[in-house]
Amino acid sequence: MSRSLLEIGSICRPHGLRGELRVKLHDPGSDALDVIEHIWTGSDRAEPRKWRLKSSRGEANGFFVLTVEGISDRTAAEELTRQKLLAARDELPELETGEFYLVDLIGCEVQTVSGESVGVVSEILSFGAQPQLSVARHEREPALVPVVPEIFLSYDAERRLVVVDPPAGLLDLDLK
Repeated sequence: MSRSLLEIGSICRPHGLRGELRVKLHDPGSDALDVIEHIWTGSDRAEPRKWRLKSSRGEANGFFVLTVEGISDRTAAEELTRQKLLAARDELPELETGEFYLVDLIGCEVQTVSGESVGVVSEILSFGAQPQLSVARHEREPALVPVVPEIFLSYDAERRLVVVDPPAGLLDLDLK
């Protein structure tokens, strides 16, 4: 997938009979759906498909309901269930100082607060309560590092460096 497209959420299921899509954003507080004109849908096995976003509305618990041009019934909406929801980087709001897109962490070196090298971010996993960095390590299983303020301390875009402060044992789960 192109780095110009960012995964912003996932399509959960159809909503109603008129082709609306119930989606969950990775950041429920994001205003991305208020400003973008298009969404893309896709999976790891298929090229992303572009859709014009006609409307969006917030629902309870961080869900949103989208109407897109070209999807007019439940059957068509069902075909998009469990696909990734993507947006073009150039359509998204400008980032504030200190903000970043999770996808930009891929390829960054990860170090502990004491300077110990952990490995390199190979992917971002979006399951559970928060995103997880999958950190590839030399001759070891990947480490999963939750992206939470207590553990994920900083990201230096220029140096391509992530600094973490993992609790004892988090980086050694593969040794047990």
